[in-house]
Amino acid sequence: MPYIRQAQLNGLSQAVALLHGVEHSAAIPLAFANACARVVPCANASFNLINLRLSEISVARSRGIEVPVEEDTPLLQNLGEHRMIMRILCDNAPGVMEFGDFYTRREYHRTRLYNEYYRRSDTQQQLCFQVARSESDCAVMAINHVSGSRFATADRVLAALLGEHMRAAFRSARKIALWRAIAERLEKTPYATGVAPVVLDRGMRPLNLSNDAAALLRAYFPRTGQWSYGLPNVIGEWMKQQPSPPPDGPPLVRRSLRVEGANGTLEAELRPGSDTLLPLLLLSETPSPAASEVRTVECFRRRGLSTREGQVLHWIAEGKTNPEIAELLGISPRTVHKHCEHIYSKLGVENRQTALLMAQSLLQEGKSVSCRGTVGLT
Repeated sequence: MPYIRQAQLNGLSQAVALLHGVEHSAAIPLAFANACARVVPCANASFNLINLRLSEISVARSRGIEVPVEEDTPLLQNLGEHRMIMRILCDNAPGVMEFGDFYTRREYHRTRLYNEYYRRSDTQQQLCFQVARSESDCAVMAINHVSGSRFATADRVLAALLGEHMRAAFRSARKIALWRAIAERLEKTPYATGVAPVVLDRGMRPLNLSNDAAALLRAYFPRTGQWSYGLPNVIGEWMKQQPSPPPDGPPLVRRSLRVEGANGTLEAELRPGSDTLLPLLLLSETPSPAASEVRTVECFRRRGLSTREGQVLHWIAEGKTNPEIAELLGISPRTVHKHCEHIYSKLGVENRQTALLMAQSLLQEGKSVSCRGTVGLT
């Protein structure tokens, strides 16, 4: 184990605090580059975000160095000669690597990578390691030295320690950004009470399901074979068939999806995303009359009413008179009257009108959607 000085440990501690203080994804590149430069003595450090199709690269440098995008083009054009980065991209290699692990000094100086790109900054040595990887891009840190300088053994160890914190901080910042995007989508979308939202990513996969949305999907699609990518196949296929909105012009009229179930009808509405908002799937249910009565009675039972009292209150909420309720339930009007008295007493109300209003309020509460109740995050 190489000797690490106290000053280096202090720099590592400060850099770690800097990393874990990053909450916005946009602040990651410069913060990570500055953290590396603070821990490992170097000419500069750079955060490189590489498109995995090798069609684009974005570079952020420490020390306030600003380089026009076109000046980084030779790096992208000659990336195949950067053996450390290619090892990371092809093999997902962990750990810290150095030029000397892959080239002799002469071999390095003969590459187009050096002559067309690194020569102008006199970059002679480099430590390199992966920070993060997704389906579309890969983030790589590079710590550079110029002529007359070299990395110590301790520098490689410090870079490895810092790399672990960078990976954790990167995941945390990305997660915070994702939650903010989800919250913004929910806050900017008005929907009626009783509608359960599902926030989708750009690939139309669920990022966040409210508890009510998950319950509806499980009720109408109970078999796991009916699901893929976190949503029922029927809904997934329907979303794929929805046309994309035109960049300019009136929004498209989309038809909702209706799925019949044993206890009612599930309706799904798709609201497409935009440059700033994520796509949204809105679910709602129209229960069958029988299922509606069962759920209403169960709601009233939680307030201390008996099953029969719940049935009577259900029909009161539907606007039925005592004789009509008696006929529906197969009991006498006098028995209905006695049930009404018990209902008023248990609910703490004085008359039929107040009981009706309370019943409607209880049912409204039962339909309310807990939008923040997360069931799944992918």
